[in-house]
Amino acid sequence: MLRATKRNPSDEWNFFLLAATYGHLGRKQEAKTALDTFNKTWSLAYAGRPLTLADVDDWRGSKDPVVRERLKEGLRKAGVQATAKLAELNYRKLVTVSEGTFDVEGVIEIDAAAAKTLHDRGISFIDSRGSGSYNRGHIPGATNLYFHQVWDSLSEVVDKDANIVFYCGEPKCHLAANSSAQALSLGYTKVYYFAGGFSAWESAGYPVAGS
Repeated sequence: MLRATKRNPSDEWNFFLLAATYGHLGRKQEAKTALDTFNKTWSLAYAGRPLTLADVDDWRGSKDPVVRERLKEGLRKAGVQATAKLAELNYRKLVTVSEGTFDVEGVIEIDAAAAKTLHDRGISFIDSRGSGSYNRGHIPGATNLYFHQVWDSLSEVVDKDANIVFYCGEPKCHLAANSSAQALSLGYTKVYYFAGGFSAWESAGYPVAGS
């Protein structure tokens, strides 16, 4: 499977199988790396959340129940949870899209000027893009937290009673909208959605960090 991922790295299902294989072998770190790679593509295109064992029943790669149970066991050992948390299933109800831009029920949508004011106050900013985009340029001090990582990692970045701003690349990027909705579902109440994102920040001439 490792050879398959190197030969065709754009096929996320190779990483799905690799994660299960590493799980059976007890190689937890390699399993996590493969699983993270799978989730980045699968979450973006399908569920908008990390893979669960329940999702394996919908996998079209094999209808053999023995194969499916073998996969589930490997993925369980790799750290995949059994089912999605209630919040993970419901957050999408908060997000609507109109003409390619996003609205999130319950968050405060802000423009670049308001974002700059909050930034100057020391409010936490979360960059919801992938690490490559983040490394090429981001709002100074922003934490890079790809949107499906919100469930397990946001609490390590900011307390639930703190203000927090989510942004991604530009208005038609869904990542920050979904991240802010996820934060609401987790109980965060002071959530700002910077819809214009990094492009609006950069166009306004505000400071930029990264290469």
